[in-house]
Amino acid sequence: MWIDLQNLWLKLQHLPLRTHAIIRNVTMLIGAISLFIGSSLSGPDITHPVAWIGIALLIVSYLWMILFYKCPFCGTRLSSFGFPQKSCPLCRSKLH
Repeated sequence: MWIDLQNLWLKLQHLPLRTHAIIRNVTMLIGAISLFIGSSLSGPDITHPVAWIGIALLIVSYLWMILFYKCPFCGTRLSSFGFPQKSCPLCRSKLH
């Protein structure tokens, strides 16, 4: 079974903004908790694998925000704080 990456990319781009915000917030929260637990287990240097998993999840959440958290009409990146805004700050289009 082959994964159709182009079809997957299109499906991800058409998810509602609220879904993108939830995915970003959950991965960020789990990443921060993992980093805290891993750094507590490893001492002053971050050598525990749980800490590295936390760092990886934080990077994934940041990349998710950059790639998918945009206005569907003009493509402007939206604010990364909280849940989706009601309208785009640039084109003023109503967001879902």
